[in-house]
Amino acid sequence: MKALALSGLLVTSMAFAAPTPLRPRLVVVISIDQFRGDYPARFSDYFLPAKSGGKVGGINYLMEQGAVFTDAHYNHVPTATGPGHAVILTGSIPALTGIIENNWYNRDTKKQVYCVEDPSSETVGGPSSPMSPRNLFVTTVGDELKMATNGKAKGKGSAGLAETLAAKKATEQETATAS
Repeated sequence: MKALALSGLLVTSMAFAAPTPLRPRLVVVISIDQFRGDYPARFSDYFLPAKSGGKVGGINYLMEQGAVFTDAHYNHVPTATGPGHAVILTGSIPALTGIIENNWYNRDTKKQVYCVEDPSSETVGGPSSPMSPRNLFVTTVGDELKMATNGKAKGKGSAGLAETLAAKKATEQETATAS
């Protein structure tokens, strides 16, 4: 009787088991500072059409074909760029990511540190200082995808013009202060 009850429980639990979710083939994360959640719909007439003449458009295409979160909130402080991007890409809070602010004071070196500053990395093109995720303490969406696919997933990162100009300005200010 116990064996019958156990097998009935096993069959019942298997019948209600959640289906295995499909693995994503592509994950694109775009974060635009000061770009409110209502802007894509509000200004959609100013963006390229989703498809035109067999070509794919920009934001309107992503709005139609992608996952769009119109009411996403992150309960963290500070809401500066570095900590915000770390929260979006890791799902963790600044206290755990290590990216607690855009800049902070390093007691060991007695210098200000920019959140993605990394003198041990090499800049590839552009005028910015060497940067990397070295100061990040936790894994990102890209890291998790690579682990879930046994290294088959590829990850790419790109800093936009604003980040490049901000890094250049910070470098110029440091140079001016040091003189």
